[in-house]
Amino acid sequence: MMDIVSFTEEVRESRDVSLWVSYMEIYNEQVNDLLDPSNTNLKIREDPTEGHYVSGLKSVRVSSVEDTHRILALGERSRHYR
Repeated sequence: MMDIVSFTEEVRESRDVSLWVSYMEIYNEQVNDLLDPSNTNLKIREDPTEGHYVSGLKSVRVSSVEDTHRILALGERSRHYR
């Protein structure tokens, strides 16, 4: 992941690049959004052109490695651990 963020930082001046991050878990056969803890029991969908996706999963735009670390730390606080 950090390689992708670093690459977008390097080419930002010569290209228009946007990077979006989502963070989810599958726990007890339920898909939960770790960036929006109120978003639980989400559905996995399939679209002929888009492929598989999780309906209602929050996406956040990141522009640096620090942004990515912050988003991952936020999601980690919402994870379920046994």
